[in-house]
Amino acid sequence: MAPSEIQEGMTVTIKFSATNYSTGQVIPKWVKEKSYKVLQKFGSKVLLDNIMSWVAASDVQALNTGGSSSTGKTQTHIVKSGDTLSGIASNWGTNWQELVRQNSLSNPNMIFTGQAIRFTGGQSGATARSYNVQSGDNLLLIASRLGTTILSLVSKNGIPNPNLIYAGQTLNY
Repeated sequence: MAPSEIQEGMTVTIKFSATNYSTGQVIPKWVKEKSYKVLQKFGSKVLLDNIMSWVAASDVQALNTGGSSSTGKTQTHIVKSGDTLSGIASNWGTNWQELVRQNSLSNPNMIFTGQAIRFTGGQSGATARSYNVQSGDNLLLIASRLGTTILSLVSKNGIPNPNLIYAGQTLNY
């Protein structure tokens, strides 16, 4: 979407490549690629909710504009600590190489907390898959088998103690 098409009321993210607010102040990493509502637009600048400075419209991108291709709806995942491209890809029924291609990632080993990873195609929504814990399993072993992370399993399943899982327990991944 072109910067001129960004409108008030849209939900956008600040691109990870953005460096400075319109004032020249550096945009912190934790601000980038989180979702914000456009409160005002003035020329080539936008004011976002919870951001106390104008941002160049070229430094934001619309989030889930409803645009879809013939292969499916665009989905967005905001990277959390411990996420991997292969884990994110497995949630969408694709592979990490496809995510690299669709997101123009120069280094697939470097994704950042707060970064938005988008995927068009494949399964609609992040269809949850499940794994039945076997005797002798631990989260590291399970995460390794399933191409995900311990942190992802813990957060998706609300596991209060990652060292305590039970045979017969069903884990979503």
